[in-house]
Amino acid sequence: MLILQNLRKALYPCAVFFLLLIWCLRTTGIHIDENNYLKLALTHPTGDFFSSGKPALFYFLNYIATHTLGWILPLPQSYVLYFFYILLTVFSVWRFVRIVKLPAIGPFLFTSPLLFFNSSHLMMETLVLPFLTLSVCEWTLYIEQKKQNILLRAVFLTAITFLAKETSIGGIFLILFTLLPVKEKESRKILSIAFIVLICLYSLHKCFALTFAKEVIDYGGPLKILNWKHFSERFSSIFTYLGVCIYFWGTLLSLKLVKQNFKLFLSTLFIVFIFQMMSLEDFARYIYPTLWASILLVSKTEIFKSQVKKTSFWILHLLLAGIFIAALCTKYENRMQLIPDVISKELYYSGYTVFPGMRMHAWVLLSRKDNLCILLPLQYSEKPFAMKNYLLTITQTPRFFNETEVAQFEACMGKKAILRRQYQINPQDCSPECSKETFSLVECVVQNMKGWAAFTDKPLTNRICLP
Repeated sequence: MLILQNLRKALYPCAVFFLLLIWCLRTTGIHIDENNYLKLALTHPTGDFFSSGKPALFYFLNYIATHTLGWILPLPQSYVLYFFYILLTVFSVWRFVRIVKLPAIGPFLFTSPLLFFNSSHLMMETLVLPFLTLSVCEWTLYIEQKKQNILLRAVFLTAITFLAKETSIGGIFLILFTLLPVKEKESRKILSIAFIVLICLYSLHKCFALTFAKEVIDYGGPLKILNWKHFSERFSSIFTYLGVCIYFWGTLLSLKLVKQNFKLFLSTLFIVFIFQMMSLEDFARYIYPTLWASILLVSKTEIFKSQVKKTSFWILHLLLAGIFIAALCTKYENRMQLIPDVISKELYYSGYTVFPGMRMHAWVLLSRKDNLCILLPLQYSEKPFAMKNYLLTITQTPRFFNETEVAQFEACMGKKAILRRQYQINPQDCSPECSKETFSLVECVVQNMKGWAAFTDKPLTNRICLP
């Protein structure tokens, strides 16, 4: 019994190490949004709210975390956010396991592809999912104890989750309508109050954005469904999103679990359908809060407690997790075929994703990055500014030279770096142009452009040499 208790205590430090390892080893590149969040956390408490209308709360929490933990942890200040969100994710799961009183849920959730994928990348969903987990905890406690202070905590966490990103509303509705029985008068009252609070918060955010933001970026919304042309165009994506749901549900799709939770699965699919119909782009991350809420709600059912005791359940679950880890962390050329195309398109095959196929986080942690002399060609390049912005975030006083300044680059006093991200006649001609004897990271990676690029469906070559 004592050994079992010690193993349970060791689970959470091991989970932190596991998530940090995936983050450190991932080879999916750096998305431009991810770098923007790192950069803005250093200088702007409200991020780009006043320029784009995006939720200010997410940026404010990033700023607070960076300027508190940043002075404590022995990490580059811009990288503190990754560590903070991994700790927040582990804490939320720890809290959930304590509430549900089933230790086996911990290993299951930590090895859930959606969790370790979300916590190893920096997007708004990286904040939303842990707060959704904490919201489920408080609503579960309230149903058991019916205490006013727990209800206030549940409403507060739900409001914070919604303010962090509007797309969390799908997961919030799923949690509320699953945990609170509509037939009970008290539950209907709470649901009505919660709905009014969320409407007020949404209206308040929109009013602030329209009043103060220079330009409110349109990513879609409820009114889009009323547009027949938009509806007909988006309808074709329904099977794409169904594939994402099946992929992340994995072993939860056993016959017994589906039969026992049929309404929950059906409700999730309905919300996912509504979300993809409201969206202007195929961004799978918009449905992650809804999917995560469904995973949490299924994992706290009695039937799940019996399923999790089966060896076959764990073998299949860990196999699916291993496949996803291989897609995230290996350098196998066709590894992105292991995950749904709608995810890999934005994650890897995007003009906004730089340094693909490279373990950039490991390089940042293990190498010196001061006073770099960087050759960054501009001709035939795809978004070279994205690479420049990332280097400006993680290095001190870098100097940049384009293809017309090779002589100045060679004369520059400091460690050299070469960043080529260019279209070329033969993209498969991908031989490294520098030696591993003088550079610690030497890569040549062919990246097929599937979206957000000057030339879609055309590969480009990433020749990277870093000291």
